[in-house]
Amino acid sequence: MTGHIRPRLTEEESPVGSAPRGCSVIERLMFRTALLANGCWEWRGSVNHSGYGLAWDGKKLRIVHRIAYEELIGPIPAGLQIDHLCRNRPCINPAHLEPVTALTNVRRSANGERGKNLVAMHAAKTHCPQGHPYSGENLYVCKTRPRSGRQCKTCMRQQRAKHKMQKDK
Repeated sequence: MTGHIRPRLTEEESPVGSAPRGCSVIERLMFRTALLANGCWEWRGSVNHSGYGLAWDGKKLRIVHRIAYEELIGPIPAGLQIDHLCRNRPCINPAHLEPVTALTNVRRSANGERGKNLVAMHAAKTHCPQGHPYSGENLYVCKTRPRSGRQCKTCMRQQRAKHKMQKDK
C-alpha cells in the first residue's frame, strides 16, 4: 500500500513553500518529508516541544506520525499509542511505527537512543532499593499524590516499626 508513496526531499533539502492545493493529506505530508539513509521518512515541517511533527489534517492540528499511520495503515486501535521503532520522533514511515500500549511505549523508551526517562526507569524496576520484589503480596500501588506509584510492603512495614519505636522513646 505504501510502495508508491515516497518522501519528496533528500536528506540535505529543506521544504520550500507549501504543497499545491487539492493534494491529499498524505501528499501534503510527503511534501515536507525527507528520506534518510536509515529509511526514516523525516518530517521537516513544524514540530512540538517534544520533537514530534505537527500538521493540519484539514480539521485540526495533529501529531504527524499519527496522521501518516492512519492514512497509510488504518485506524489506531483504541487504547494504543504509536511507538517509533526507529526512535526518531519526526519519522513518519509506517514501517517504523507500531501501535503499542502506553506501558510498552514507556518501557521501550527507557532503552532508546533518546536516553532514559524517569517514568521508564521506574517502570523497568523489578525490586525496591533494598532488594525486595515489586510483585505479588509485597506490592502496594499508591494512587494518591505525592507518593503515587509502586511501593514495597516489606519496606513500608519496617519504616512504620522504626517510626513507632522512635515515637515510643
